[in-house]
Amino acid sequence: MLFVCIFYLGRVSVGSSCSDSTIVLPAEKAESTIGEVSSGIAGFFKSLFSGKSEENANNDSATGSIVVESASTNSTPSLENTTAVVTVSTPTALTSTIIPTSSDDETIITTYTKVAVSLGPVSVDWKDTWGKIKSFQFTIKNSEDGTIKPDYFIMNVEGYADFDKKVPLPASAKIIKAGVTATSSATVPSGFAYNELTAGDLSGVEITLILYDASGKEMGTLKKSVDLTG
Repeated sequence: MLFVCIFYLGRVSVGSSCSDSTIVLPAEKAESTIGEVSSGIAGFFKSLFSGKSEENANNDSATGSIVVESASTNSTPSLENTTAVVTVSTPTALTSTIIPTSSDDETIITTYTKVAVSLGPVSVDWKDTWGKIKSFQFTIKNSEDGTIKPDYFIMNVEGYADFDKKVPLPASAKIIKAGVTATSSATVPSGFAYNELTAGDLSGVEITLILYDASGKEMGTLKKSVDLTG
């Protein structure tokens, strides 16, 4: 179309300048012709740029459509983004420890008037001229109205008044209920050495045992002549 307009203008121009016969157009006709040409050229360029504008508008519209679709896609929450991880905790059963109470629980006695102590066989290690007391058997009778808790003996051997020996009770004899008689054996720590020169006649040596509780309160006492000849 552009070339057609240029060609048309060229003809008008050439016709007016290079023709052998001079053609004189009336002023109104000339203005009309020039106006038509100008209108045609203007219309051409208008249609040309209008086409471009419409094409750009279409492209923009298409692009806008894509953007809208993209935004719509992005705004839609995906399953991955919306999936919540839920941890289910299984409640642990509560356990309680119940300490059974005995129906025959007794009062602990700390004042002693009815505790009896007796001495059984005495184990010795004889060395011809001297010996060593290794252990002895004992019996404790509880006639109190409640439980007693004896803890140790203090042992004294005749002739050795200044050499008291502390002898702990075994665990089995440290709790004695009312009316119970307990018999057990106590080991003398490191033994107790003696000889005839100091103790006298070894066939009858007096041994004294004093029973105490853990607080050091005396519970009972005994004296017995024992054969230590081995």
